[in-house]
Amino acid sequence: MQGIKGEHMKSLIKIALSLLFASLPCRVYASWGIGLNAGYWKMDTTELEKNISDDGDITRGFFNPDINFFYESAPKDGLIYGGSFGFGMPAGVKYEERTSWSSPGFAYTELYEVESTAKAIPILFYIKSRSGKEPYAWFGGAGVDYIMAKIAGKSELTGDLTGSDTFSITGNQLVPNITVGGEYFTGKNSSVGLNLKYVFSSEMEKLRCDYSGLRINLALRWYFEDAPVAAAPARKAEQVKPKRPSYLDDEVPDKPAPAAKPASSERQKLERQKLELEKEKLKLERERFEFEKQKAKEE
Repeated sequence: MQGIKGEHMKSLIKIALSLLFASLPCRVYASWGIGLNAGYWKMDTTELEKNISDDGDITRGFFNPDINFFYESAPKDGLIYGGSFGFGMPAGVKYEERTSWSSPGFAYTELYEVESTAKAIPILFYIKSRSGKEPYAWFGGAGVDYIMAKIAGKSELTGDLTGSDTFSITGNQLVPNITVGGEYFTGKNSSVGLNLKYVFSSEMEKLRCDYSGLRINLALRWYFEDAPVAAAPARKAEQVKPKRPSYLDDEVPDKPAPAAKPASSERQKLERQKLELEKEKLKLERERFEFEKQKAKEE
């Protein structure tokens, strides 16, 4: 696969980001967060060793850290769809060769060093399975790694001959990968996991570097929202009739109080009573008048 540089790299990154954040389902219970991977992998140096002296020493790194940001959809039929985008540093290789020359009155030493380093942009789309609120989940997916590699070297003469020279070569490559793994939730917002990632053929001929192979990663994840879980089936609400206290079984219920009379009936009763009083008053006045009249005649 040929290297990809400049504008091509920018275009690929833009496309990958668009797919990551636009193609995933956006739902109410979606979640996103940050992850850290500590991986183990060593570069295959077969091609490199063909072009070096047996007098040299090769040191192969094995630590492959990376950081990534991920997004996961709400569960649908027990499945969660996710994607991640990050930055990593694949393990490098260092070659060192030291040669000494000496003769009567003349000696020098030549030091030759070559070191390969790389940076990577891993992109992954995956499907996760998590049943209910179980503390574990399984996932698998595929993606690409954009690898930016560099070979830097120097040659230095010391002794009766002195001098130095340096050189560097760079190369970029886009390679596919697949990943499978498991995750154990230590809380609503955190988890630890283990995953296996295989990077397909990514040999860079001019750099004599091959970044393909199997990587074993220990993963730590932090969810900024609660991690998505499959919803448990809803239980139908049951209506329960309150139980009558046993001590009320022997009691006779009280006779209900009569309904209150309307206010208009009370008013009419008062009016009748008032009318009766007026009649009594008139009657008393008439009797008084008759008494006064009879008294006047007798006088």
